[in-house]
Amino acid sequence: MANATYREIEKPASSDESEWRRWMGDNYSQISLLFLNIGKRFGFGGHFADDVVSKAFENLWIGRQSYDSSKPMSIWLGVIARNAGRDLLRKIKRDEKVINFTHASGAEQYVQEELETPYERALVGERDSQVMEAFGELGENHRIVMQLAYIDGVEEGDIANMLGIPRGTVKSRLYAGRKILAGRLERLG
Repeated sequence: MANATYREIEKPASSDESEWRRWMGDNYSQISLLFLNIGKRFGFGGHFADDVVSKAFENLWIGRQSYDSSKPMSIWLGVIARNAGRDLLRKIKRDEKVINFTHASGAEQYVQEELETPYERALVGERDSQVMEAFGELGENHRIVMQLAYIDGVEEGDIANMLGIPRGTVKSRLYAGRKILAGRLERLG
């Protein structure tokens, strides 16, 4: 059911950058509300919904030249917000994989906001430095691929394109890198 106060968002008068700036300022509240509602449809609340709004505004500005003025503005904005929500979901899933990866390799990730004692904080700091040390000891081929995949969140196909290597090579380097890292972390205790 449509909101009684909803109005179609007017299109910018021209493709000029200053016109887009004016248009975004004039329509900021309505665009934000649209982006926020779409973020909530993904089940995001609080700061995650705000992340969708921020990313959608960024993508709106970057993609403004691709807007087809023959189409309704609200449809285009909805697609931008939907894509921002999907990107955030993918990032969350990648982050979960990193946590699972580090857990499986012995590099525990502590999710608590505050650790109880200075001793616990020291243990976490020591473990983090061990993980970084072991990561730094990986060979360049493994380290680059693992950094792109697990730290920067780049997908395997994109890594292959960036490095000019087959996707299977990316997968095998990730697998081998995880095994090497797990072995080094096991030796470190």
